[in-house]
Amino acid sequence: MLVSTFHQYIFCMKVELRLFLFFIFLFLLNAPLLLSAQETNIFDIAKYGNSNDIIKLLKRGIDINSRNELGETPLMLASEYNNDPDVIITLIKNGA
Repeated sequence: MLVSTFHQYIFCMKVELRLFLFFIFLFLLNAPLLLSAQETNIFDIAKYGNSNDIIKLLKRGIDINSRNELGETPLMLASEYNNDPDVIITLIKNGA
């Protein structure tokens, strides 16, 4: 059976190290999902939330100019869907 050098190296490592690397791999695999959940939050709040919700997200470091999968920014969504002018004003005052 032909086994690559990399596979031989992984097989010879201690179990703890293999588990550690496995969990690092799983984390890196799911990191985009974690980021997209945060970004979705800013888009939902821009559409349906209020200015206080926007300020809370800004304090947590959310990118106010991020774009969703359709290329829309929170400001674009707020101006289209949200009836609260304070949301739009808050977004603009904070760099959107």
